[in-house]
Amino acid sequence: MVTLTFLIIAYAIRKRFLPEDANRWDKLIYYSFCVVCTPLFGPWIYKWVIEPNPKDDSNKDDDCCGYIYPDFL
Repeated sequence: MVTLTFLIIAYAIRKRFLPEDANRWDKLIYYSFCVVCTPLFGPWIYKWVIEPNPKDDSNKDDDCCGYIYPDFL
């Protein structure tokens, strides 16, 4: 089920990374790379995206970090 999710995500963003005239070998490499690399690098990228940005010391009055976490995180 997880592999299917990675494949669906790869299919959704394929136009950004695959040319229109890609042959089967290029597609096989692309989808294999997505399935293998997503679980390897995904947790670090997810952590990097959801962590708040470091605050600047010169702007101590502003407590807002620019976005609000949803309650379910």
